[in-house]
Amino acid sequence: MRVLVLNASPKGEQSHTMAITRAFLSGFPEGTQTELLELRHLNIRPCTGCLGCWTKTPGRCVQRDDMDRVYAAIAAADVVVESFPLYFYGIPGTLKTLTDRCLPYTKAYGWSSRAVHELRDPAMLEKRLVLISTCWHTGIDRLYAAVRTAYAEYAPGYQLNKKAYKVGHWFTNEFDKFDEELYKKAINTAAQAELVIYIGGTSHEHGSDCEGYDKPNLKLPYQQDRLLKGILEVNPNTVVVLISGGPVEIGEWYNDATALLHGSFLGMEGGNALARTLFGEVNPSGKLTTTWCKRLEDMPDHVFGEYPGINDTVRFKEGLMVGYRYFDTYRVVPQFEFGYGLSYTTFTYSNIKMKPVWKESDTEFAVSFTITNTGKRYGQEIAQLYLHQNKCSVERPFKELKGFTKVGLKPDESKQVTIKLPRRALQYYDTESKCWKDEPGMFTVLIGASSRDIKLQKDFELKK
Repeated sequence: MRVLVLNASPKGEQSHTMAITRAFLSGFPEGTQTELLELRHLNIRPCTGCLGCWTKTPGRCVQRDDMDRVYAAIAAADVVVESFPLYFYGIPGTLKTLTDRCLPYTKAYGWSSRAVHELRDPAMLEKRLVLISTCWHTGIDRLYAAVRTAYAEYAPGYQLNKKAYKVGHWFTNEFDKFDEELYKKAINTAAQAELVIYIGGTSHEHGSDCEGYDKPNLKLPYQQDRLLKGILEVNPNTVVVLISGGPVEIGEWYNDATALLHGSFLGMEGGNALARTLFGEVNPSGKLTTTWCKRLEDMPDHVFGEYPGINDTVRFKEGLMVGYRYFDTYRVVPQFEFGYGLSYTTFTYSNIKMKPVWKESDTEFAVSFTITNTGKRYGQEIAQLYLHQNKCSVERPFKELKGFTKVGLKPDESKQVTIKLPRRALQYYDTESKCWKDEPGMFTVLIGASSRDIKLQKDFELKK
């Protein structure tokens, strides 16, 4: 393995950035070849924007200087490390000049559906790029001691299909396409690793998580289930990160994975957020806003025989029983229920308080309870309040979410939490009279960490 270090500090080897870089390099396997290029000693002229690397000499800059040495070093390297301080919230000028001179690596800009510069040599994607930077006058001893190095090897496992074609009213991709060579490489890489972090899921392609079109199923595309099962067979110490717009079926491998993190569709800082969560810098506190079924056939439109509909028309026979309301009312066990989410700490609920009798004339209802952090680190919990009406003249879900609150707690800290509900929380909408109505009787308040993880409950009566 060959590692190239491009040091953009004017202090060279004496810079704080290089101290961190040396700590990072110490984590590579024995026998790794390292080459250091200090940009302060290189004569690299600015890019003139002549575009000669696209037209006159495709793939090669027309200027002759020390950038030729950099091109050769990058070509020979498996890992490229850019080491630099931050100046005025940006990279040093020497590194910016070098970056501009990397234009020959790309093809000429084309107005395509992707509208990007494509790499001239796809093999460049196999190289790993590491950025190491320092800022301000931070103590070097602290920085050096904070660096814990470990070599991470990347194996793609599968490759997205770029071609989509239209069949009738459906957009179809070759989602079952599978690259055996990529699969074997991923399995071999996983078998030799101490820890595997798998990042997969769905995409915005037509037929996947794309707005305006239904998915044919809830399976992970490109036979990722097969890939995950293969990885888990050779290395059960695997953390799975799923990127998707909604639920997917995971029953084939879920019980064998060490941990599962759902990242939804993250933005440009999503990678940093995932890393901070995975390495414990941030304690997660998110809860699911949808119900994850174990299989697609458990969803109400399939149970009622309405999917995919007739002549582009689907009747929603479930009525009010949407999402968790259907699963809880009809006692269908999901993979993950609405409101589900774990933390690096634990919480207990206790001491629920409320009036035993409420009147229709009351304008506000309040429920109080105590949450305690029983773990060893700070965490935030989202407590949810559900309401069950014991007997009603119209069809209502078994329970309905009426309120929630988020509370942050230090280890062993307790807080009393109060959730206030408006009068309408106890009412239902009467379609015949087209208005909201009260129906006196017995109700049950359910306090939980999710729609199924109910911690506290208490009955009360609504009177006229």
